[in-house]
Amino acid sequence: YETVGKGAAYIWKSTNSLLAPSQPKPEEVTILEESLSTSADIAKFNTTNVAGTATWKYNRQGKCAQISGASSESWFITPALDLAKMSEATLNFKYKFSEVVSADQNSQYTVWVSKDYNGDVKTATWVELKGMSYDAVEFTESSTITLPAEMIGGTCHIAWKFATGEVSHTWSLKDIAVKAM
Repeated sequence: YETVGKGAAYIWKSTNSLLAPSQPKPEEVTILEESLSTSADIAKFNTTNVAGTATWKYNRQGKCAQISGASSESWFITPALDLAKMSEATLNFKYKFSEVVSADQNSQYTVWVSKDYNGDVKTATWVELKGMSYDAVEFTESSTITLPAEMIGGTCHIAWKFATGEVSHTWSLKDIAVKAM
């Protein structure tokens, strides 16, 4: 038979051997959840243009954040995400492209995370996150992307980087969620 030791979460077997303490399962919390369905939602994010004229904007018809253009580099960056007391975190979002993206163009649409971003994308250290399919011409859910362990324990920012060549493309985002335990 099993009994619980006095005032503790230890389980004693009838042999009086001590088993590992029972650990409560960590509870998942929402760190960020933005539909991007209004211009006010999009205003919470930082947009940084590094080159060209394309910039992230609110698309009223699609109720999403969207960027279109060529020969441009623009970043769409979350507010600071507090992961100080967390042991892991994940990212999900919906996205689509104006057309199927060829393999040689995959690097034009990327997702990054940084723990030292301070307003200047060029001086921050970024780690690329993978989890998109480049054939999404209708809104598609990303895979659940686990943030790297080095991003946990402090604050970080997630960014979507649009860096197109000479051919104009469109990238749309919505329903961004960061959850942690």
